[in-house]
Amino acid sequence: MGIHGGIRERPASDIAFLAKFRVVVVDPVEGPQCTSPYHASCNASAAVCAVENNFVRTLKSVKALDSSVVTMAYINSILMMPYFALSKKMYANGSAFLLRDSKSNLMSFAGDGGNGFFCGDFPTYDLTLEAARDAILADFAAMQASGAVDGVYLDKSSTFPGYGDTGNPPTPQGKNTLCQHECYTMTPTQTAAYIAGRLDLFRAFDNACNTTGICSIDARVAEQPLASVLNNYIPRSMHIFRAAVKTSYTSETIKFVQRLENKTEHLLWYGTCQSETEVAFFLVMAWKGCYCMTFSNDDTAKQEWSSGWHYTTRLGAPTAPATLVNGKTWVRNFAYGAQARYDLNTGKGKVIWP
Repeated sequence: MGIHGGIRERPASDIAFLAKFRVVVVDPVEGPQCTSPYHASCNASAAVCAVENNFVRTLKSVKALDSSVVTMAYINSILMMPYFALSKKMYANGSAFLLRDSKSNLMSFAGDGGNGFFCGDFPTYDLTLEAARDAILADFAAMQASGAVDGVYLDKSSTFPGYGDTGNPPTPQGKNTLCQHECYTMTPTQTAAYIAGRLDLFRAFDNACNTTGICSIDARVAEQPLASVLNNYIPRSMHIFRAAVKTSYTSETIKFVQRLENKTEHLLWYGTCQSETEVAFFLVMAWKGCYCMTFSNDDTAKQEWSSGWHYTTRLGAPTAPATLVNGKTWVRNFAYGAQARYDLNTGKGKVIWP
């Protein structure tokens, strides 16, 4: 089990519950909010907020309780959030490291909604520039060097020219168009350099987490047609976030996850596992290296752990891959006698305990 989230004022007692999870991802809303006018300005002055320090502070406390927990910071790979210390380098020299469109206009993208903490619009990194990529990697390396941070959750990592975030915008995207709610056009040369630079960044994160860490990239990069654009790149670690999960309780998803075994080392499945159906669906497809992730920027780790369904019940290893019975029910057995079942017709799952 893993947890992803952040809260403004986390009680000291809540760290013990974070440490119960095997993977902990800390979101930008974790820790003390930067005071106005810095955060509210949503520009270069917000860099003093340095939310990276909040990541390190919380995750260092988790590590102090259990050093085996895999700890992960958050970096948005499209939205350049000004309240990261990283933004100081991005805004320097006339915003030299920020991406511009074919008409030399700075790109600015909306987020996916907010809770009062996030800015309304964000610039994005110019990943055609090696120096910009190096700045992002250096920001992560500094957190990693603290000993508190093992890896990173790279949000929006399936967004590429021609392949904007899911459902955005409602009109078809051109192959030289980068979209995150809004769309901007790039030149063909710029598009090619951007795709290559983005892949270089992802591969560098793969290398940065080449031992025990998890540097997680959206699993949609491994699905067609985007996979062909990326030369069938398979990240070392992947995630399937909740927006995709909501429509993914299907045989196609089970087979996709099964195919990833031995191709990638980790998969974070944002299915929460807070109901019997969610647990059953996860169990029929999971392999060693898969984690069922609960997510909340409102609830404490204690609340998330307490809402879990059989988080501490022993399963043992699966005895074999899941089988599809009568074309409608996925079934899988485990060493300690449990059986997970997921019915495709009803959309319901069940775990039968010995």
